[in-house]
Amino acid sequence: MDNAIIRSEAIQNELAIHVESINSLSKDLDEADKLLRKLDEITIPEELFVLNERLKNKILTAPGEGTIHRINKLGGVTKLGEPILSINLTSPNNAKSKTIRALIPQDQDPQSLSQDGHLWISLRQKNPVAHKAKIITISPSIEALPNYNTPIRGQYIRGRIVVCELPNDFEDQLPGTGVHVHLTEPGTFNIWDFGKTPVKAASN
Repeated sequence: MDNAIIRSEAIQNELAIHVESINSLSKDLDEADKLLRKLDEITIPEELFVLNERLKNKILTAPGEGTIHRINKLGGVTKLGEPILSINLTSPNNAKSKTIRALIPQDQDPQSLSQDGHLWISLRQKNPVAHKAKIITISPSIEALPNYNTPIRGQYIRGRIVVCELPNDFEDQLPGTGVHVHLTEPGTFNIWDFGKTPVKAASN
């Protein structure tokens, strides 16, 4: 009988504790609800919108894909209208969705190339035909890219990066397909069938 009384008192104490916890949580919920109602009544001042627009105007956005070529006056102060950085665009807004990107080595006189000029493109296959392609963009200076075709680490290939239009006959090619880039219109150079691949210019 004494054990039953002790258990009953223990249960009543636990219930009292739970009731207090529930009442405390109810008060917290009421306070949180009041705070949320106050937040709904608060109006955001126009100054915050103005500051947000100013922040957007301070962020530089590139008009297309490319690489950062140079940062002018790093850590310095710029004047109104003064350039901040230079970007070599490889895919401007007015470019076609499919393009050909190539590196013309420095020893092949890439300085003679210019924007709106032309290159000749051929596939890496037997008896290829080269097609004329218009140059969209070309890097203004010589760039150095890692040479992954050599086992020696730290080797670089220097040249100018050129992006040209994809010829219509290459529309069915997958992205990443390798091509040959010719600076001048190619002709047949297979001599006595010594294993060299002839390249002919397309009639169109």
